[in-house]
Amino acid sequence: MKRKGFALLLFIYFHRQDKLTHFSQKSVLAGSAIGSCGFLGSYALMTALTKGPLTLVTSLHSLYILVTALIAWIVFKEELNLKKI
Repeated sequence: MKRKGFALLLFIYFHRQDKLTHFSQKSVLAGSAIGSCGFLGSYALMTALTKGPLTLVTSLHSLYILVTALIAWIVFKEELNLKKI
């Protein structure tokens, strides 16, 4: 599914008349930062899987939901309840 979506985005991008005017520098930098963070996270996970025991690494990796909720609570002052967690 991801490949079809990416192919659709490439098709739309290359068939637009104003190819370079619809990307701002801010959006390109934000997209690059998000992509870099995703790459580094995946690389860290693969490194952890090769060096550590599978059960420990996958257990720690599963805590990303809790870490995200805690960051939202601390940084964005989100209200946490059992339904949101």
